[in-house]
Amino acid sequence: MRLLSIIAAAVSALFISCAAPAVPSEPPGVTIAPVIITDKTGEPPESASFRRAVAPDMPEFEFVTTRTNGADESPNEYAVSISGDGFAQTIDVVSERDRIDGIARLDDVNKDGFGDLVIKTNWDQHGIADQSFYFWDTARGRFVYAFGFTADSFEMFPELGLVYRGEGHRVTGYDYLYRWDGSELTVLRSSERSADTYPASAYNVEFNGTLSGVITDHGEGGETAAEYIRVSRIEWDAAFWSGYEVN
Repeated sequence: MRLLSIIAAAVSALFISCAAPAVPSEPPGVTIAPVIITDKTGEPPESASFRRAVAPDMPEFEFVTTRTNGADESPNEYAVSISGDGFAQTIDVVSERDRIDGIARLDDVNKDGFGDLVIKTNWDQHGIADQSFYFWDTARGRFVYAFGFTADSFEMFPELGLVYRGEGHRVTGYDYLYRWDGSELTVLRSSERSADTYPASAYNVEFNGTLSGVITDHGEGGETAAEYIRVSRIEWDAAFWSGYEVN
């Protein structure tokens, strides 16, 4: 009996050691993170790069971010250079954050099938950052500045001409809805969500500076903080997007 127990334990340990951890897959073609270039000494120089095509039928471009002033100078100055197949463009960047491996990425922000350049600077540990968006202009054949703002989340709804940006916690924070006419953003709706305590039994929702609702009682009755956040966010979403058919 003891021998059978030893064999069973050994087999179980073998299966555990051979099991590969699950690795979440990233949607293809959404975001490419920069790769730090290292020299022969293994020290990372002031440069980061990645390669990607703006569209499937276009050649790959190389996107290189390089520091252009001294390491002891402030603010930090960078240049994002894009080149390939005879194309060349450089965008200057200034950032308070002394980190180069997250400044530039390619993402189809306006959902037109062409990758757009997103420049992120001054980000904090919560992901809130100053972000500038350069859309690929098919007529001019280059990236053109569209707009910029501070946010930790954003989404564009080009079919409706709408842009959303959020800043803050899942329950408390600031949210804005803009009209995008192709040249400038106009605020349509703003929201400030504030709670008295956390987990809160009530929190306030203000739209365009006017208190429009108080969501209550989701922290009572033994409900967990996670459930409170989930239910409150559903109610807030319904109120914030009221009148706009977005998916």
